[in-house]
Amino acid sequence: MEDAKAGMSALLGDMSSLKDGIKDLDNSVAEATEQHKSGSEEFIEFMTSDTAAKELLQLAKNRLNNFCRLKHSRPSPKRELSAQE
Repeated sequence: MEDAKAGMSALLGDMSSLKDGIKDLDNSVAEATEQHKSGSEEFIEFMTSDTAAKELLQLAKNRLNNFCRLKHSRPSPKRELSAQE
């Protein structure tokens, strides 16, 4: 009978430590989840701003190319023909 009581007491102690371990694990999972959400939000914000910057650079590049093409392709001013020509 004493052995059964000692065994029961040991099992109750083990169950208590397991419960504490599960609570600690739940807390650490909740903390990791919060960190992941925070990191995910930062990543999404970064990618959004990165995409906007790329679009702005592409727009500037296109405008610069258009400007350079217009500058180089402008026809030379027409000459007035003189009476001798």
